[in-house]
Amino acid sequence: MKWDVLKKLVVLFITALFFVNVSGQKILLAESSGKLYSLDLTSGNCVTQQVSLPNNCTAQFFSIALFKDTLYYTSNGGLYRAVLNNPSPCKFLLNVPSNALTVDGDGMLYWQYGFDLVKYDPHTGTSVTLAKLSYLSAGDLVFYKDKLLMAAVEGIVEIDLHAQPVTDTLIMPTPGRAFYGLFSLPVDCNTNKVYALESSTTSKVVEFDLENRTILNTYCILPFIVNDAASITESGITQGITVSSIDIKQQCGINGKGSININAASATANVTLQYTLNNTTTNGDGNFPALAGGTYAIHISSTDGCTKDTVVTVKTVDEISVNLISTPDTCEAKKGSLFVQKITGTEPFVFLLDNTISQVSPSFNGLSTGAHILKVTDRNTCLLDTGFAIQSFSPTLPISSITITPPTCTAGGTVKLVYLPSANVTGAKLDGGNFAAVDNFSNIPAGPHFLQIMNGSCVFDTTITVPGNTSSPPLVSFTNESPDCTGNTGTSSIHISNILKPFSVSFNAGDYSSVTNFTGLAAGIYPFKIKDANGCVWDMTDTIPAFVAVKPLVQTNIINAECWQGQPGKVRLSMSGPGSPYQFDLNGTRYITGQQVQLAAGNYIARIFTATNCPVDSLAIIIKQQNSFGANCDTIYVPSAFTPNGDGVNDVLKPTVSLGTQSFTFRIYNRWGQVLFETRTAGEGWNGKWKSMQQSSGTYVWIMECRDSAGEKKIYNGTFVLIR
Repeated sequence: MKWDVLKKLVVLFITALFFVNVSGQKILLAESSGKLYSLDLTSGNCVTQQVSLPNNCTAQFFSIALFKDTLYYTSNGGLYRAVLNNPSPCKFLLNVPSNALTVDGDGMLYWQYGFDLVKYDPHTGTSVTLAKLSYLSAGDLVFYKDKLLMAAVEGIVEIDLHAQPVTDTLIMPTPGRAFYGLFSLPVDCNTNKVYALESSTTSKVVEFDLENRTILNTYCILPFIVNDAASITESGITQGITVSSIDIKQQCGINGKGSININAASATANVTLQYTLNNTTTNGDGNFPALAGGTYAIHISSTDGCTKDTVVTVKTVDEISVNLISTPDTCEAKKGSLFVQKITGTEPFVFLLDNTISQVSPSFNGLSTGAHILKVTDRNTCLLDTGFAIQSFSPTLPISSITITPPTCTAGGTVKLVYLPSANVTGAKLDGGNFAAVDNFSNIPAGPHFLQIMNGSCVFDTTITVPGNTSSPPLVSFTNESPDCTGNTGTSSIHISNILKPFSVSFNAGDYSSVTNFTGLAAGIYPFKIKDANGCVWDMTDTIPAFVAVKPLVQTNIINAECWQGQPGKVRLSMSGPGSPYQFDLNGTRYITGQQVQLAAGNYIARIFTATNCPVDSLAIIIKQQNSFGANCDTIYVPSAFTPNGDGVNDVLKPTVSLGTQSFTFRIYNRWGQVLFETRTAGEGWNGKWKSMQQSSGTYVWIMECRDSAGEKKIYNGTFVLIR
């Protein structure tokens, strides 16, 4: 493609704070020293400018991917997410020792780790290995149309994610040329063009013709080496407009106007759409109400110059009319029913009763007395909204007489029922419970009661009242105190009301007296009797609760032991609460609240006592070992750079492992994910060579897997710079 044609297709400009795109285009570069740059191809030259994220995220950018306004990047072995033009901080997602990163049209991330192709959902945090590929990535992935492309050492590899299993094929060999980066730019509303980064002392931007699988001209040369590139179209999306759904409501009869609701989207971020109906009505939401039956032309345009046209037909159909046939509810037992008889409308119908019961059957049973709402929808989405009422029918109470006797001091009242001969009564119940084949109830207290009688078709409800006895049961309450842990120190105060006076009390089988306060009690259940002025006696119980340890409010101040300076740990416990002043036992010694105790590192149990020496709580005390800076004693250190030039100074990169580490495996990777060095021996390091060949200057990734002094598995990672 000629330079002047490319200039018309790619229009970008850079702002001081970040970058702004024309036609939805964005290009970012991760420079080899870890900085982030924007790339402008407008002039036919590579114009770059260092940029900073608006939310001031600090990072060493290694591999990058761009999905609309979301930037994903790897830094120091970790994967991060930043939303552009958003003040929220960058978010760490997970550890990723990979240098080949891209994203698809659904926002799913892909990378290669060794020969494994991994897919990651940044919304759920789940990842899955899709396949073990035949080719090793040279540094980047990008989507073109519906295929995933990879820049491999041998050339351009096409990965078919739709195949089962996933396959990878070398579609464009590039012998003698090393391409490690891929990015794409839109050339019109429906087409993207792919560019590659070629390695040398600097990075070249080279144009590809993937349709004919040929390498075109070198577009321009960058002033530095690039680790990775990203663009707004690397997911394979184009600038064009996609119609996702069209919802049509037909015109129902003469008055029921139809509507069209069309949903579309542009692949380009920050682009708005305009919808025009029959070249007359325009809006921004695609919703066109109150339409008569007919055919309508809809034109969709986007602010980045793309268009989409479609034709939609609104039909004129019969409106819904029905005839409702209902039966009444007998005895308000939810026995009413409704049958919906169709008159007009288009089957099938959906019936919605009271906005809760939805069904396709026109029959409803088990309806209660009262007003109801029915909505009917037919195949054409026509709607009928109407109301109806279920009437109530109740027969006469099937009783000829009721005999009631009041309660006495020794027995409750009684209720005797005489049913009508033709009532066919099957059961009765008083104040709830289950229906039983009875005609009398005994031991009934004075007052109103709810009587229900059932026959074959109905449940009859009525209220009866049992007269009261002059000796009604007393109202009793208690004020009790629990004994403490030292003995029988509980108390009980019995409060009696609603009783004929004078009354007397017999507590715990003692003599009747007017005493209602009792002391020196152990925890337990105590029987007592109350006798009123008529001689009516009521048996009751009083419960003295057992001693309950009320936990105090504890403030704990712990200073951990310093493992590198040999300083012991310190702990101070301060307690407050109803059992003050508190004391505590720690490591075999008793201390008062607020006292500071020196302890070696380890796990301890502190037992807390009240002022009366009752144990009320215990808590675990953990004194940790740490160094002077508060870090864990099980730690490692890896330099951030080394110079393997043979001068005897900093010629080998090796980890420093603490004495507490039981075992470890230390590996070094290049930006292609190859393992250059591995050791399990303390003091052994990398000399900057791989297979006896000196490796070039640049950034490398290290990963340390080890077990600390407690045997727990740990993983550390980071990057360093090789300087020659």
